[in-house]
Amino acid sequence: HDEFLGCQEFRGTVVILDGVKVPANSRIVLFYGSASRNERSIPEAARFDIDRGKVQHFGFGAGTHHCLGALAAKRMLAPLLQQILPELGIFDLDLGNADRVKHIMVRGFKHLPMTMKA
Repeated sequence: HDEFLGCQEFRGTVVILDGVKVPANSRIVLFYGSASRNERSIPEAARFDIDRGKVQHFGFGAGTHHCLGALAAKRMLAPLLQQILPELGIFDLDLGNADRVKHIMVRGFKHLPMTMKA
């Protein structure tokens, strides 16, 4: 499964982003991986904290770019994961034989061999 790293957008008008004037007809690239790492909205954003309080994340996009299937995905995956995760055990990933997607806007694997430990 490929993970999209971002999207690009062309703005026909001048916009101000965080105090920076972006000229009309500029190309803006939005990198999704940095969306939830803003230290001003999420303290110590780069640190994994399972006890962190509820924060806004962008896993399913936001605003006009919100994923229409987000609610369905959450409703379908929650019971599946609750049932299957305890049965899965631990995986060994063979990263030496993995084949990554090579693209500026996509991150993921074309092929990732793995075995499940008993």
